[in-house]
Amino acid sequence: MEEVSFLNGKTRLYGIVGDPIEQVRSPEMVTHELHSRGINAVLLPIHILDADFDAAMPSLLRIANLDGLILTIPFKARAMRFATHVGAQAQAVGAINVIARRADGSCAGDIFDGAGCVEAFRRRSYGFKNQNVMLIGLGGAGSAICAAVAEKQPSSMRIFDLDAARCERMLEVVRRISPSTA
Repeated sequence: MEEVSFLNGKTRLYGIVGDPIEQVRSPEMVTHELHSRGINAVLLPIHILDADFDAAMPSLLRIANLDGLILTIPFKARAMRFATHVGAQAQAVGAINVIARRADGSCAGDIFDGAGCVEAFRRRSYGFKNQNVMLIGLGGAGSAICAAVAEKQPSSMRIFDLDAARCERMLEVVRRISPSTA
């Protein structure tokens, strides 16, 4: 039997929680990156059925060597109630995609979909300040992208989603973040 050298009793755990979960590719990529940086940790896919999410989360968050979770469909909005501290982006959009355990044992939640998208554009030398932007789709990631783009103060933002109430809510978020955006 061959010994596995990257997994032991000191390994820190991270999970990505979703329903379904088969589509995620981050466990292998993130675990590889952690190991290449000398960090003794793994990211595991965790399939929690939608109907079991609210009951399963408190127990999952009690795992002593679990340092954090990534949340994907359909749990980004529902997961907010499990975070003791919620970041500004998450408060603006009403969803989180990350829960991290703090040194005091509490859980901090935030959403990075929008910041990641805006950063990807910035790295390609595209900024949103004083630009005209159209965003279609305001689900968990779309709402986060909308708020992050609004922070960059575009001249105008046109937003669309099949859910009219979601559009109205995000329109208020844009107005609050960037009052000068038309």
